Amino acid sequence: MINSSVKQHDQNVWDDPTAYDQQAQELARQFGENFKQFAAVRPEIIAAGPQVE
Repeated sequence: MINSSVKQHDQNVWDDPTAYDQQAQELARQFGENFKQFAAVRPEIIAAGPQVE
């Protein structure tokens, strides 16, 4: 989940807020996939990363 105040600001910068949402979700998904290589990391660190809905 993206911080709502950051999301609102960033959406206003993009011409298409829907495209922003789609790209943000995709980047969060990619982060999660990449982070799998660090499986030994403490759960609280993993929880601090982006959460894909």
